[in-house]
Amino acid sequence: MSKKPGRNKDKKRIDKELRRTDISDSPKWLPVIIFWAVALLIFYPPFVRGLFFKEDMFIYHILTAIVFILLWANKIRCKDYSFMRTPLDWAILAYAGAYLLSLIGAVHLGEAVYGFLKALNLFVVFWLLGQVVRDFNDYEKILRVILFAATGVAIIGLLALAGYSNYPGAIYGGQISSTLQYPNTLAAYLAVISLIGVTLWVKETTVSIKTIYGILSYFLILVTLCSHSKGAWIIFAVGLVLLVVGLPGRFRIKSAYYLLLLVATTLVISSKITILAAGGGKIIILLTFVGGIIVITGQLLWDVITHITYKINPGKLTISMALIIILAGGLFLVKFENIMPDLRSISVIQDISKLEESLSYISRMDFNRWALGIIKDYPLTGAGAGAWNALYHSYQDYQVYTTEVHNHFLQIWVESGTIGLLAFIFIWAMAIFAVYRVNKFRSRENEQRITTEQWVLIWGTMVAALALGMHAAIDFDLSLAAMSILLWVLFALLNAASLITGIYGISIKLNPIINGVLAAVFALLLLFLGSSYAIAFYSSESASNKLEQLSTINNVKRQNEILAKVETGYSRAASLDPYYGTYHANLAQTAAIRYNQFLPVNQSLSTQYYQKAVNEIRQAEALSYYDINVRNSLLNTCIKLGNIELAVAQTEAIVQITPNDINAYNALAKVLWAGIDSYMKSEKYEEIIKLAQKLLTVEDQVEAQKKLINPERLVYWQGASLVLSPESQFNIARANYLLGNYDKAKLIMASQELIPLNEDVSHRIWYAAVLYKSGDIIQAQQLTSELEENYPDLYKQYQQLIKLKFLK
Repeated sequence: MSKKPGRNKDKKRIDKELRRTDISDSPKWLPVIIFWAVALLIFYPPFVRGLFFKEDMFIYHILTAIVFILLWANKIRCKDYSFMRTPLDWAILAYAGAYLLSLIGAVHLGEAVYGFLKALNLFVVFWLLGQVVRDFNDYEKILRVILFAATGVAIIGLLALAGYSNYPGAIYGGQISSTLQYPNTLAAYLAVISLIGVTLWVKETTVSIKTIYGILSYFLILVTLCSHSKGAWIIFAVGLVLLVVGLPGRFRIKSAYYLLLLVATTLVISSKITILAAGGGKIIILLTFVGGIIVITGQLLWDVITHITYKINPGKLTISMALIIILAGGLFLVKFENIMPDLRSISVIQDISKLEESLSYISRMDFNRWALGIIKDYPLTGAGAGAWNALYHSYQDYQVYTTEVHNHFLQIWVESGTIGLLAFIFIWAMAIFAVYRVNKFRSRENEQRITTEQWVLIWGTMVAALALGMHAAIDFDLSLAAMSILLWVLFALLNAASLITGIYGISIKLNPIINGVLAAVFALLLLFLGSSYAIAFYSSESASNKLEQLSTINNVKRQNEILAKVETGYSRAASLDPYYGTYHANLAQTAAIRYNQFLPVNQSLSTQYYQKAVNEIRQAEALSYYDINVRNSLLNTCIKLGNIELAVAQTEAIVQITPNDINAYNALAKVLWAGIDSYMKSEKYEEIIKLAQKLLTVEDQVEAQKKLINPERLVYWQGASLVLSPESQFNIARANYLLGNYDKAKLIMASQELIPLNEDVSHRIWYAAVLYKSGDIIQAQQLTSELEENYPDLYKQYQQLIKLKFLK
């Protein structure tokens, strides 16, 4: 059958373009440096707490920018100005663009900028891989980098479980979390990469390398099972089925055998490790080695059998090998059942049947429901990165704490709106379409540009991406930048496969000037903002550490020196990262300290610091309106300033932000009473009336919020129930007294909960005053009979109270 002339011309043009954009045209050492620099960007993120924390991400931005600039410098030297080449390139860029648009309606601008930079960084890493992966040898090298990184993470976790590593956070609640700090994320990470390990193992023919792949795959699956994350187990099982189904004939047979070998071995070993975890030590290590030997033996058995029976029909060989494995496994279970009691306790099917009754399922469904509520209010461009943690409390119908949605599709929808969700779906669609096109292209014998072994790598990559995507739909894996980077790397490899095979024909081209401008903007954003934000963070941290030392120093001169450094550090942080509210809150706190320091000695300077503190308070609350930590910091600052109005405003905002938290209402009642007490001393009666009336509404607010609570979820309530503290109730009673509601005040003060408070002398004068105004003069005299002699100041206050006319 003859080849089509048009197709031949396309191939020649594709080959010409690939040669023109190949970085191997550079000096021999330069492409090697660039390739391994990109590989390093992929390798190290899991070891730095998964890049979950912003300070780690800032450094990553800088490193990514440096590699990006280096590669572009080489491209310019080679006169190659290409940039966007495939539909998947545009989909990934559109995702970053969606996070840029989310800045429009962001509730916390600083966090939203961080989110945009993360999305931009993901695009750059994706693009870098598309540049350095020029053939399937490079493709396989990147898969190896991913596999080795996961192995390192797994080793740290297992050593921590065995008691040989004190890596911070490697064990969480008795479960392995390793460097990723969270067991479910670790399990999903290792499960996904174990699929890549099996893919490499199945494809490899060299015995030594094949043995390494087998051992590493076994080890990753073993730690996955030891993590006790059933969600990860499920996506691993689904991934295994997809992997086997999508592989060509002889590889399907081989993968089925290898997977049976791995699963059987790891189930047995993990069950024993689980029992020994509390103090297994050397036995855990020994069991791990035993499992590895079993896997190696099983691999050698396969090699021997296939060598002997290579002329046997593949179908018969498959059936024979399956029967051998099933029979051997059955005999093992029957004979050694007594040494594997833990296996019988693993019943994923039973858990699935009771799914709707499980706390994990109920919680996630409620998280999804609250997320949809946020989406309804921020539908198009979203509320920016960090929006879920900022807003979810006010959408809850019962109190529970979580910093993530536990569904990344909804998390994206919350943060970047419908535009972001569509971009994310478009990424998946283009990745799947690329694999479909490659497979279709592969099936044309007359136009074959891809071998069966190369298809194995592509399919294994696609399955790993799908498995990670499935788990991200039920957990917050992709909130860790390291996990997002992993997924984007898998997308990049699939994209590279489409470029290598030429399934899209000629690359999509833009004007070289536009390409250069875009590249320069991306590089400068990552480099400049990453550097600025990193310096800001560490300046703030240094200032905070110095501030903590202040209470231990008595020397006034030394205190001034430290405060000056603290002020400089916080000012630098706020100037370098101006949209992050915490830095302004810190600066406001320092200004308040300075205000009190200079108040007795320098009125002018004190006034300046007072105004500076107020200005920073305004900026902080505007930038981080829903941040409860910022609000609490600002409340303390307002108290230091003695600004009652601002303090009340902060506590009212805290109630708005966390309406199910009784501590917010108690804080509001406390601040309102503190303001009343202050105004009473200065006889500002109009202000007293305003605050007293506000204080009376606190109880009404609590009762109104109770009506919004879902009674079916009370069993899952976290924290104290919505019942005001005795102190808050007493303050409300005092407000009633001041407003002339004597009977209501008496009813509250006489309640069982407040009896202990009434026994305190300072509280007793209020109770006595209430009794006096209510007509119980004799009882009031009995309560105050000893005050005049023993507590003359309090008795004087009592006299003032009973002479005070109600203020209503």
